[in-house]
Amino acid sequence: MKRICSFEIDADVIDKPFSKRFLERLGETHDFDEYQCFITDVLQKRDEEVSSLSTQLKVLEDQQQGILTDIIDIRAKIIEQARSDGEKKQLEKQAAPLIGGLHARYIELEGLKQELTALLPKSEETAQFQNIKRFADFQTEVRKLIPFWGKKPFAVRFEFVTCL
Repeated sequence: MKRICSFEIDADVIDKPFSKRFLERLGETHDFDEYQCFITDVLQKRDEEVSSLSTQLKVLEDQQQGILTDIIDIRAKIIEQARSDGEKKQLEKQAAPLIGGLHARYIELEGLKQELTALLPKSEETAQFQNIKRFADFQTEVRKLIPFWGKKPFAVRFEFVTCL
């Protein structure tokens, strides 16, 4: 046996009162409030982490710049104080451990900068967070939907209702 439905109902008769009540209920729901708070917290923590990492990177860059300035100053003093090539070589030899230590510290700071830079969000993560920021809370989206609800094709409205 095969059953075939041979009746139909005018969707407008049911759709208008249903839509009115449905949109009222959507506007009353606050199911996404906790999620919205969670998203706000996540975004705030992420922004704080990025700010902290950026500050730390700036400090490291400043320290590296200071090291370069110190090395340049030491070399300038050697040139200034040396009266001959022999004396210049002697002063450079005396300053070599200090310059070597400064250079080692510079390299160490460069490694720290690379570690911190790796902790910064990647471009695809940033794009995802930008999308999250653009997503309005559920009630706001419903308020935006209400004026256009009746203009949407029935199939679209039906899909929206059945997805909830």
